[in-house]
Amino acid sequence: MWLSADGAEDGVCTGGVQVPQEANVLPYGSALISCDFGCASEENGLTCVHLPGGRGFFVSRENFSPF
Repeated sequence: MWLSADGAEDGVCTGGVQVPQEANVLPYGSALISCDFGCASEENGLTCVHLPGGRGFFVSRENFSPF
């Protein structure tokens, strides 16, 4: 998923990385929900969760931690 000027945009779930040509930044202290996924951006990193299952990950410049 990515964030457009109009809000959250659905992305494609794949095994690779796909970033649109012009990706926007989710500001610190902000969150978004799209489909069954929610992400929250904080200064220490980004947390994303599959809402029905509660599983997700935390990622920062230094770390990646699935949960």
